[in-house]
Amino acid sequence: MGGALFQMKHSLKISSWLLMISGTTHIIQLYFYGNQGHVIGASIFGLLYFLIGLGLQKSCKTAMWLAVTLPVIGGLAGLARFILIHPNPFTAFHVIVDLIVVPLCALKLKEIKKQKILPHYFEF
Repeated sequence: MGGALFQMKHSLKISSWLLMISGTTHIIQLYFYGNQGHVIGASIFGLLYFLIGLGLQKSCKTAMWLAVTLPVIGGLAGLARFILIHPNPFTAFHVIVDLIVVPLCALKLKEIKKQKILPHYFEF
C-alpha cells in the first residue's frame, strides 16, 4: 500500500522529469547521428516530450493525456526504428522511458477520475 501511495503522489514528477530528459536526449541525437529523416522525426518527438514534461510539472490534465498517448506512438516507432533502421542506446533508453511514463500517467488519470480532482487543463 505504501508503495502505491508513493507512486501516485510522485508519478507526475517522475513522469515529468523522465519526459524532459528523454526529450533532451531525443534532440541530442542530431549531434551524434546527423540529420537523417528518422533522427529528425525523433527530434520532433523529443521537443513534444519536453513540452509535455513541462505541462506535467503544472499537473496539466491535457499534458497527462498526451503523456499517455504520444509515448505509446513514440515507443512503437522507437521499437521499429531500433529493430529495422538504427539500433542505438538512445532509442533503447527512450523506449524504456515510454514504458514507465505511460502507466504512471494512466494511473494518475484514473486516480483523478476516481477522486474527481480537477487540475489545470491548459496552463503550461
